[in-house]
Amino acid sequence: MSALKDTTSQVNTEQFRNFIKIGDSHGLGTIAHLNMIFNNHAAFSSHDSGLANVLVEKQENIFPGEVKSLIDDLADSLLEETIASSLVTNLTQESIQQTMDFQTQAWSCLSATMGRLAYMNGLRSPNLDELIAHDDLSTNPNGSDVIVKNKELFPECTVSHQIIATEQKVREVFNQWKAGGDPQSFSELLGKYYQQFKFDEATAHKYTDQSELGKIMFDQLSLHLKEHPLSKDARIAIIGPGARPFELEIIKKLIDESVISVSQIHGIDMQNAQQLGLSDADLAILRSQNYTLQGGQELGDWVNNHIESEDDQYDMTLFCGSVNNNNYNQLEPLKDFLNISRLLRPDGLLVYDTASFEHSPAHLAKFKELFDQNPNIPEGARKSAQFEEFIAFIFPQHIIDLYLELGGIEKVVNNVWEVDENKSRLFLIGKKSSDRVTVLGRLLESLLTSAFSDSSPRPSPVEEVTAWWRQDQGAELIQH
Repeated sequence: MSALKDTTSQVNTEQFRNFIKIGDSHGLGTIAHLNMIFNNHAAFSSHDSGLANVLVEKQENIFPGEVKSLIDDLADSLLEETIASSLVTNLTQESIQQTMDFQTQAWSCLSATMGRLAYMNGLRSPNLDELIAHDDLSTNPNGSDVIVKNKELFPECTVSHQIIATEQKVREVFNQWKAGGDPQSFSELLGKYYQQFKFDEATAHKYTDQSELGKIMFDQLSLHLKEHPLSKDARIAIIGPGARPFELEIIKKLIDESVISVSQIHGIDMQNAQQLGLSDADLAILRSQNYTLQGGQELGDWVNNHIESEDDQYDMTLFCGSVNNNNYNQLEPLKDFLNISRLLRPDGLLVYDTASFEHSPAHLAKFKELFDQNPNIPEGARKSAQFEEFIAFIFPQHIIDLYLELGGIEKVVNNVWEVDENKSRLFLIGKKSSDRVTVLGRLLESLLTSAFSDSSPRPSPVEEVTAWWRQDQGAELIQH
C-alpha cells in the first residue's frame, strides 16, 4: 500500500468516505477489516468507523488470521483499482463520476458478500440481523444486460467486475440457504430428474444439434491443439458423458488426424452403466476406444477418491451441457468448476459448451417469465426443456467467467455461435493457469459448503481455509 500513500491526497476524499459509509450501513465497515487499510491513508484518517470497530472482534471469529488477510488483500486490490482509475487524466468529469459510481457499487457488493458469508457462518449483530430480516443487504439488483454493458464501459475495472459477479453468486446461494434449502433434498431432486431422463438420440438432439456442435468443437480444438499440443499419450476426462458420448467421436477424429495421442479416456457420470442402459457388450465396444465409464459417483467424490497427485490428473477435460445445468443447488456449479480445476494438470485444457444466456431471445424470454413469478430466482433459471416440473439453469457469461477465475482457469477460446435465430451456444476452451484452485475459490467453497450443509448452529470452517492459505504462502501449517 505504500505506493498508494503518495497519491491519496489527489483522490476525491468525500467520494471515498462514501464508500466506507456504504460498508457501515451494512454493519461491516466495508467488511469490518477495511478500517485498517483506510487508516493507512491520511485521506481516511478522520473517518469514524463506528459500528465496524464493535464488530471486529466478533468478525475475527468468522474470518481470523490469514483468512482475514485474504479479505483485506481483495479490498486492497479494489482500493488500488479505484484510486488508479480516479487518476486517469484523459477522462471527462462525467466519465470519472460514472466510473466512481460503478466502483461504489463494487465496494457495496464486497461488503454485502462478506455480510452474507458471516451471517451464514454464525455472526449475529442487531444491525446485521435487521438487514437480513428486511432483505436490505442486496446491493446489485442489476441483471446481465447491465453487467455486460458495464464490462464494456469499464473494461479496466477487472477487480470490480469479479467482486460484483461474486456478490451475485453468493446472494443466490444465500437466498436458497435463507429459505431453508437442503442440499440433500436438492440431490434427491436431481436424482429424480435423471430417473425420468431418456438417454436416447432424440433426447440428445433436443438438447443440441450435436452434428453442428461436433463440427464447432472439432474445428476449434484442432486449431488450438495444433499450435498448443497436448502431451504424448494424454489422459482425457468427459464429465457427464451419458450413455453414448458424442465427445468420443470428436476425440477419435482428432486421433485419426494425428492432432492428439491418447492413452486413457474416462467418462465420469453420476449414473452407473445399468442406469444408463448400457449392456456388457456396449461397455466392451466403448473400452475398445480406450474409454472407461466411471459411473455412479458425483464429480466431487471422484476427485476426492482418485486425484492424489499430478499423475492422476488429466490433460484435457470435456464438460458439455452437463449436470450443472440441472442441479437446483446453486452452490454446485461453483464446486463443479473447482473440481474440474483439480482434475486438470497445470496447463491442462477445459473444453466447455453450454447454451448462451445473453445471446438467446428464447432463453431470455423463458427466464423473464419465471422471474416475474419469483424475483428471487437465480439469473438464468427456466423450466426444463424436458420436464416442466423441473428447473434448469443457463448461466450468464459473467458467472461462467467467475467460475473459471476462481478455478485458476484462463480462457483461450471464447466462441458464441447460433443454433437458430432464437438460440445461441457458448463454446470455450480454458487453460489451467496455475496448479491450484485460487485461495478465494477455496474460501468461498469452504464457507458456503459448511453453512449450507447443516441446518443446526454452524461452527466456523476457518481452520481448513487457514491451512490452505498458509500452504499457499509457503508457511508452516498450524496444528489445530
